[in-house]
Amino acid sequence: MLSKKSTLIRAVLLVLSLAVGSSLAVAAPAGAATGDIGYEGPSYAGAKYPPTQDKPQSKLWWNDGSWWADMYDAASLRWEIFRLDRSTEQWTSTEVPVDVRAGSLADVLWDGSHLYIASHAVTVSTDEAPVASKPGNPAFLYRYSYAGGRYVLDPGFPSTITSNSSESMTIDVDSTGSVWATWTQVAGSSTSGFTNAVFANRSSPGGDSWGVPFIVPVTGSAVAPDDISSLVRFAGNKIGILWSNQLDETVYWAVHVDGSPTQSWQGRSALSGNSSADDHLSIRSLDSDGQGRVFAAVKTSANDASADKTLPQLMLLVYRPSLQNFDVRTIATVGDCVTRPNVLLDTVNSLVRAYFTAPTGTGCSYSGQPGTIYEKTAPLDDPRFVAGRGIPVVRDGDSANMNDVTGTKQAVTSASGVVVLATNNATKRYWHADIPLGSAQPAAPVAQFSSSASSGQAPLAVSFTDASTGVPTSWSWDFGDGATSTERNPVHNYGTAGTFTVTLVATNAAGSGTSTRPGLVTVTAAPAGGSSSVAFRAASGAANTATTSVSVDVPSGAVTGDLLVAAVSVRGAPTLSPPAGWSLVRLDSNGTTSRTAVYQHRLSAGDAPLLTWRLSSAQAATLGVVAYSGVSSASPVDVDAGLVTSAAGRSIAAPSVTTTTAGDVVVGVFSSAVAATWTPPAGTTERVDVATSTTTYKVSQSIVDLLRPVAGATGTWAATASASGAGTGQLVALRPGS
Repeated sequence: MLSKKSTLIRAVLLVLSLAVGSSLAVAAPAGAATGDIGYEGPSYAGAKYPPTQDKPQSKLWWNDGSWWADMYDAASLRWEIFRLDRSTEQWTSTEVPVDVRAGSLADVLWDGSHLYIASHAVTVSTDEAPVASKPGNPAFLYRYSYAGGRYVLDPGFPSTITSNSSESMTIDVDSTGSVWATWTQVAGSSTSGFTNAVFANRSSPGGDSWGVPFIVPVTGSAVAPDDISSLVRFAGNKIGILWSNQLDETVYWAVHVDGSPTQSWQGRSALSGNSSADDHLSIRSLDSDGQGRVFAAVKTSANDASADKTLPQLMLLVYRPSLQNFDVRTIATVGDCVTRPNVLLDTVNSLVRAYFTAPTGTGCSYSGQPGTIYEKTAPLDDPRFVAGRGIPVVRDGDSANMNDVTGTKQAVTSASGVVVLATNNATKRYWHADIPLGSAQPAAPVAQFSSSASSGQAPLAVSFTDASTGVPTSWSWDFGDGATSTERNPVHNYGTAGTFTVTLVATNAAGSGTSTRPGLVTVTAAPAGGSSSVAFRAASGAANTATTSVSVDVPSGAVTGDLLVAAVSVRGAPTLSPPAGWSLVRLDSNGTTSRTAVYQHRLSAGDAPLLTWRLSSAQAATLGVVAYSGVSSASPVDVDAGLVTSAAGRSIAAPSVTTTTAGDVVVGVFSSAVAATWTPPAGTTERVDVATSTTTYKVSQSIVDLLRPVAGATGTWAATASASGAGTGQLVALRPGS
């Protein structure tokens, strides 16, 4: 069935100056209805849900010179693979089937050799009207091979990801070839109450068989019925999951390193605070980015919490693995009346492109009002968006009901341009925008890089991270001690003392760029006789019952320049707020029973003598602070545990970690949700042993340390509590230095 605009010529979309980082949609093409922008596509009548409604999902991919999409065909009443004819701007079905279930939605991924489509049965929950996920309504993974302009379903597919329905599901493929999926799963009833949790699963390489679905084992994975999750591959060898948690007003982030155990994850908050979380997520990574950055667009709930129109409504979170933190930028404010963001990465113009829904006219009648799809852009390296809604790119002049924009997981190029797909659920029609990007002039890279350390004792392992712009294709490193490397992000081990100049030459087809950093790394001789510059100085500990803070004095005897290491163990899962200037090393939990956080801070002359941690809810808590002298000022933490053992019993084991620096002091933190005393691991010295004193609110912890004159594996450390309870054990190594 042809649309009313099947004969429209292609729209003209111009790219403005890169200096302002924006694109402009010119008036509608000749023959279009007044006010139309973009192109009307086929009908999706018969689909149970608007086909593009799931916010984290991608429906489009670029392959073999064409745009393709997973779309619902109103004639066959099934999901099929469609191709866009850009000469007519019409979508045409290839008649290759995907899923026959009208009540399903899907996420798609083209990885360069196979097409993966994860199609799941949909159950939509809201906080006001939660609906339990339905068993016997599976999510399937379809894998297709491509040849001769046609996709063919591979033998053995579809495979089953999970047997339960879900509101959302996204997928990506890690460096081992395994497919990962994430979703949230609601359980319970109106009688018993409803719960929701963030789930994940991993397939065998290739995706033809799957493991057992599991709840992501980090803090914050118990969420509200309305919350959803999304995942992305990044930095070459990692999978990251991002999700909203409207229970504690936090957006969480968890990372899995390829090849490690399936349930080995490190979690942290990405964005937290009043009304920071809402169930709108879109996340992308850039394979060619030497920094391994991840870009995520999220929506806050600020419109529900305040009448202040200047508060952020859509935010861009930029994760930098080298720093393990998020930069937060505002895309649009509450006053812009925006919703349902989707983000794309433009490698031609080095832009972040954000797309979202906002009303066609000024103002808005209600939050989430459909109308028009808008675009805003900002530089990849410094993503600052100008004020306002941006440029309209998809609009139906006859029916102001455009919504739910979706795109591709891939970075867009001058060959692909930008195609985004949206739906008008009043007319049951697809619409799309086709935005040319032009051809950027090739430029030689501008070489730049960072290092994990600038000083330390031999042997000193230093990780170098390429941060060059201009998309280099090869790298040449000179570490200053006669050693070289052609890896993008090498790790070099300095075995002798000295001061070394490091040089990087980054090259692409247009030329080379060089960055030389004189005296970047200073290495001192290894300690003799097993001594170390790191030394215990002092410690203090405290405990409370169910209150919203726990405090302890700075350890007596600590002096300016000492490194303070703090461990806070709490019942339940409250949000923790440290004193000003303290940074989180790691945060681990034992389900919702308890959690332990480790922090660090360099003591300065202006610090307050009393250290106080705030809790978002009244809980029992213990706090231990230990001061060390002689810890490296450039990079104090050598390594922290990639896996934490949680157990119910008296013996709590912290898994082995491998230290990279001789003379490290390894600090072990053990906690239990009981009031107990501790027997430390063999060979260690206990610095803190503290527990709550009541029988109702119970938590205890022990902090121990051990000098390790030789780098290498620590082995498992086990501490024993005087009573049995759920507990955690974790190790953190402190690097010696000036």
